Amino acid sequence: MRIAVRRLRSTLRAHRRCLDPAASKALAAELRWLGRLLGDARDSEVLRKHLVTQARNLPEWAHPAPMRSRIAVWTDEGYERARATMTAALDSERYYRMLTTLEQFSAAPVPRPKAHQETRTEVRHTLIREQKRVAARMETARALPPARSATRLCTPHAGPPSGHGTRLRERRRSSAGRRTASPDG
Repeated sequence: MRIAVRRLRSTLRAHRRCLDPAASKALAAELRWLGRLLGDARDSEVLRKHLVTQARNLPEWAHPAPMRSRIAVWTDEGYERARATMTAALDSERYYRMLTTLEQFSAAPVPRPKAHQETRTEVRHTLIREQKRVAARMETARALPPARSATRLCTPHAGPPSGHGTRLRERRRSSAGRRTASPDG
C-alpha cells in the first residue's frame, strides 16, 4: 500500500502541468498523509531488524541477549502504536473521503483550463522532463561505488564500470586456459 501511495503521488507530480493544481494538490496532500501513516509502522519494523542485527554482532561481554530483548520490546511498542494509529486512520472518515476523491479523480481527472488545447505539447514536455529526471538519477547511481550501486549491474546499456571485475575476468580466463590445456603439455 505504501508503494501504491508513493506511485500515485509521483504520477500526480509527473502530470502536474496537465492537471488542475487545486484538485491535484489536495489529493497529493491526502496521499502524503496516508503515506506517512503507513511509513511509521514500516519504519518501526526496519528499525527493529537493524538494531537486533547490530546487537547480535556485539561481543559477549556487552550482554547482547538482554539488549536484543529490550530492543524487541521497545520496537514492538512503537510498531503497535503506529499500527493502532494506522488502523484508526484507515477506519476514519478522512480516509474514506480520500478514497472517494481518488476514485472520482481517476474516473474524470480535472484538467487545467488550457490543457485540452495543449495536451500533446504538455505530454511531450512531461515525458522529456521525466526522462531527464530518471537519467540524472541513473547518473548519480552510476557514480556510486560498486558496493552501493546494484544499478550498474542492472542497466544493460550501461555495462560494468571501467575496471570493475577486471581481476575476476582475468582469473576466470587463466583458469579456463588451465582447464583446456592438457596435463602433458
